[in-house]
Amino acid sequence: MPTGTAFFGISNVTNLSFSAATTTIGGWTFNAGASNYNFTNGRSLTFNGAGIVIDGGSASVTNNSGGILLFFDTSTAGDASIINGDSDTMSLNARRHDRCRSCGPSAVVKTPKRTRMSV
Repeated sequence: MPTGTAFFGISNVTNLSFSAATTTIGGWTFNAGASNYNFTNGRSLTFNGAGIVIDGGSASVTNNSGGILLFFDTSTAGDASIINGDSDTMSLNARRHDRCRSCGPSAVVKTPKRTRMSV
């Protein structure tokens, strides 16, 4: 399982989406001075390391079209803005036998009434 970290800085390409059915990564780190990034997830996106770390810029993840967003073990959503669609799933710090609550102090999570979300 991949455990690497993707680093983000200044870029003119800041609206990103995923083409693979399943993406697993240790984390995303947004360096000081980074641009504001928007991610659209209609697939399965799993963090299994640090999760989302924002030292500059911002990260917004829109989970839609049946998207699944998972944060395992010590991963956190950091201060990211996460928007869950009507039929999407988000789990923060999913573990085999228990669930933990873990978001940064400035994290924003928006979910419609029908969204499945476990913490």
